[in-house]
Amino acid sequence: MGPSPSANILGSGSNSAPSHSPSNPHITKNEPVSSNPGFASLVLLAIFLTVTIGITGCAGRVSAIAQPAAASEVNDAVLAIDATGVSFGSVDVNAEATQAITLSSTGSSPVTVSAVSLNGSAFTVSMPSLPVSLSPGQSIVIYLNYLPTIAGSANGKLIVKSTSSTGSDTIVKLSGYGNPQVVQLSWDESPDSAAPPDTYNVYRAQDGNSQFELVGKTEGSETSFADKTVVCGKQYDYYVTRLDDAGNEGFPSGIISVSVL
Repeated sequence: MGPSPSANILGSGSNSAPSHSPSNPHITKNEPVSSNPGFASLVLLAIFLTVTIGITGCAGRVSAIAQPAAASEVNDAVLAIDATGVSFGSVDVNAEATQAITLSSTGSSPVTVSAVSLNGSAFTVSMPSLPVSLSPGQSIVIYLNYLPTIAGSANGKLIVKSTSSTGSDTIVKLSGYGNPQVVQLSWDESPDSAAPPDTYNVYRAQDGNSQFELVGKTEGSETSFADKTVVCGKQYDYYVTRLDDAGNEGFPSGIISVSVL
């Protein structure tokens, strides 16, 4: 979950430079979140392990421009939100990403933000207590969090209710993609083997458990396997065996261990 900032109303005449950290509720300008893929490798005996635990993709934002109320309208309160859409890009399954958006009073009268609701089970919001009244030139920051628990696309929307003359409901569209963790195994066939194998079996145990389970097979001369069922925060042990064309299973390879962070 993202931070839960206390209510902080930001004036337009501050001389201090705002922080851009999601843990600081004084942010007045948000920036897209992006990360580079992480990469780690292990070598033990004849098996080489690659762990992909990075976040790929780019986080995107869509700018929004609030339309001022007409001069003839009695209600000249205007709420402006600095994004009509927030894209979190690709985020690893069971990892969390956070982006901030700013709600500002841009009219000539105070505007009241009365409620915020959220659709989409993968998304949550952290923000000051409501209702809150913003004088002209003041703003508040809210934090949107995306925590995918399954691989694939996710969509949602944030609905902000206010007394803005541009409409009581302002909608911000949300999107993200749950990127599965992958452990890539590869190995070399022993030069002493009398005949090429018919199949390789890949076994795995989790968090130090001594009970290994079959998680995959490769055919013929294929000496690599991608385990796409791992999750962050777990440790995995692997070994590989070879089977001949009669179905006889050979001795296991050495065991390798990896922690997916």
